[in-house]
Amino acid sequence: MKFCGTTVLPALWSYRHHCPTGPYPCQNAGPKDRSRERLTCGPRKQAQGAAGNIESRLLQRSSGPIIGVMPFKTLLKKLGQLIPEQNEPIPNEFPDLWREILISNVPVYLKLPTDDALRLEQWVLGFLRHIPFEGCSDLEVTDEMRITIAGWASLLVLNRRYPKYPHLYRVLIYPDGYRITEGGFFFPEHDTGLDAAGESWDEGYVVLAWRDCLRGIEHPNDGFNVILHEFAHQLDIEGGDADGIPVVRPEQWRRWDRIIERDYEQFLRRLDRGHDTAMDEYGAQDRAEFFAVATETFFEKPEQLKAEHPELYGLLQELYGFDPCDWQ
Repeated sequence: MKFCGTTVLPALWSYRHHCPTGPYPCQNAGPKDRSRERLTCGPRKQAQGAAGNIESRLLQRSSGPIIGVMPFKTLLKKLGQLIPEQNEPIPNEFPDLWREILISNVPVYLKLPTDDALRLEQWVLGFLRHIPFEGCSDLEVTDEMRITIAGWASLLVLNRRYPKYPHLYRVLIYPDGYRITEGGFFFPEHDTGLDAAGESWDEGYVVLAWRDCLRGIEHPNDGFNVILHEFAHQLDIEGGDADGIPVVRPEQWRRWDRIIERDYEQFLRRLDRGHDTAMDEYGAQDRAEFFAVATETFFEKPEQLKAEHPELYGLLQELYGFDPCDWQ
């Protein structure tokens, strides 16, 4: 039995669809519809009365409550015993071929100071030693996939002093958009026909469609990077609730809560009035998605995000330890 394929799994934290046709971003979509919906399990946290007709545009994006067939940790333990761990040795020194992958697929790597770039390499090695990757739908996981995903994920925690992704257990990779049932279970023979680009589970699993990972890399300034998005969710849920606030010091929590809530409400109003925004409209789903989309925008459209949400930009700058405006 494997995690991929026909395994029954409890519902997910969130997932997004990929663009079904044309190059990314979608060429067949309107200005506020880029076919990038992501569904979130559990109740939405959108403030009442602030969204206007945003609510109707997002109505079909919310799923039901989380479903389980047994305690999730028990299920994962049973399934994990049946899956061989990744046995490929990880070198102590960062290979030149892997460095070329970072240069090509994680271009921020070249913009980092030398010490940070060397530290990113070490974080990638640590990620590969501790987090197994599994290919789904007969996909063979390559070094390019592993280094690319580990590179972007490590970037988010490069300046973190405490453990990196302490609750992350495994990364699953599909070659393309994959199918999910509305209840959150993997049943390829009884699917909804919806193609997902990525998921992040509150029990420590990240699922990615490699095609959409590459599309995010090919369009580095559009605010879409599914790897950043899903690993931002992992940071958000470390503290327990997915509320748009990652683990921060107690004295910082009120400031985070105030700025996230205020800027989220402002974002909803801008969308409701038909205004253009630096962030993709899926951030209107709830505060958790707002934080994940803000993270994508922070790295890919920093100047626009800083102009629209200066205090939010400051929070992300403190969290990640970078000012991407310096990289432009």
